Amino acid sequence: AVGTDPDVVAPIPSADILPGRNRDTSVERNLKLFEEMKLGLHNEGTLTLRLKMDFDSPNPNMYDLVAYRIRYTPHPHAGNGWCIYPNYDFTHGICDSLEHIDYSICTLEFETRREPYFWILWALDMYRPKVYEMSRLNVEYTVLSKRRLLKLVNANYVRGWNDPRMPTISGLRRRGYNKQIINNFCNEVGATRSAKVVQMAKLFHVARLTLADTTRRAMAALEPIKVVITNFDEEAGKFGENGMTFEVQNSPTDATLGSHNVTLTGTIYIDSEDFKTEDDPNFYRLTPNKPVGVKYHGGNLICDEIVKDGDKIKMLKCRLDSSEGRPKPKSYIT
Repeated sequence: AVGTDPDVVAPIPSADILPGRNRDTSVERNLKLFEEMKLGLHNEGTLTLRLKMDFDSPNPNMYDLVAYRIRYTPHPHAGNGWCIYPNYDFTHGICDSLEHIDYSICTLEFETRREPYFWILWALDMYRPKVYEMSRLNVEYTVLSKRRLLKLVNANYVRGWNDPRMPTISGLRRRGYNKQIINNFCNEVGATRSAKVVQMAKLFHVARLTLADTTRRAMAALEPIKVVITNFDEEAGKFGENGMTFEVQNSPTDATLGSHNVTLTGTIYIDSEDFKTEDDPNFYRLTPNKPVGVKYHGGNLICDEIVKDGDKIKMLKCRLDSSEGRPKPKSYIT
């Protein structure tokens, strides 16, 4: 428990149990017991094979780590014919060495594991990769622990690891994040030993920058508010036979992606984030009696009346202003 003294909660009954009564047994006996473990002659938890390391080290991870334990779980290849499994700390360095890994990079909680990592490779006279530790990539309001995410998968709260709601590589890709966005985001954040939490807005910003030059634009109102333009017929007459239809590039930075037509009608929809019932000097979109520009049309949109259904905004009655002396808007909405 947090804030408790481990020496009080779980005291060591006697110093004689450390480093263990079997630490100095003969090689022959250890080999015999290990063979019995492999043959399945002992129950789970009764025997383990431990490394004879260094009990004088200030690092507890050097206190004779477990190398093999008994687990009666079918092996992926050998099936029920194999029942001894190595511990992570024992295999980590060995696998890296056999695969000739140049750099073993992990997060800071594994920093104390560096000493046994090198000790095992030294004892086996194997190649030793370089080891670096860095802080975790934490994103605000996002659970990244595999153990906790596994509970969501096993409990069927999500449809698997590639569910678009999951903060996994496959989940992000199903949401439209390609590998370039993910790589650019990691490069922007960088590797550091300082603990930090990255804002989710940073990921959104990197995605927009990465996709800006290669994707077609589209318009959508996630939380729409209906807008009726009361003087639409009058304004439409100023644009001749074609009415208020405007040719818009699919990408503002790449004309080769083509174009499409956008028609302004008497009824349009804006996103709720583009409107406030009360004016705010830091809000540059639509508010009552404060004009905002209409993109592609070029004129101003002025809200004259708010129609509500209870507390919910049902409709806005607005008018277009394309007169020459109109005030210059601070921003435009689409």
